[in-house]
Amino acid sequence: MSKTRKGAQRVIDAVSDFAICVGTIVKPEKSFAYSTREGEEIKVRTMENKESGYSHHALKEIRRKDFFRHLGNIQTAEGRASVLNVDMYDGTKKEGIKQRQERNIRIMKARNITGAGAMQVLKVVIYKQIIYPAQFAQYTNKDIQKLQGKIDAMIRKHTRMSQRISSDIIHTHEQMGGI
Repeated sequence: MSKTRKGAQRVIDAVSDFAICVGTIVKPEKSFAYSTREGEEIKVRTMENKESGYSHHALKEIRRKDFFRHLGNIQTAEGRASVLNVDMYDGTKKEGIKQRQERNIRIMKARNITGAGAMQVLKVVIYKQIIYPAQFAQYTNKDIQKLQGKIDAMIRKHTRMSQRISSDIIHTHEQMGGI
């Protein structure tokens, strides 16, 4: 991190020179920079081959509200994440966790698997994907209730549970007679 754009350019130059020395290929189209200060564009130095020498490529600069992937988490520079579909800084579209969960539950309802198999998929795949966004308050209570209703309906279908039985039996501990 540096306090000025010139300082950032020096850091980028040092990193790109090191990458060239050790033979690491830098792909400018997959690289980006973020700065709160306006100024000259930040360029990365690359070497395609020894004959052509160095070439300079301007780095794509992301803005505060642009979505990008950092350590597997899609977020903005402000730290905001979304459970809905988002447009990334490079123009690609990423499916949000909310739509992915609804698709996974729809697929599970269509599959012909046993109740035990459905519960295993729920514990191993679906719950694991829900935990992170729900834990960091990206889901509203209304979203969680809708998702819970869909999960309950999927469990009822695969376990052939009657509609007259309360949903509480699904969430009660197994030793107390729950699923």
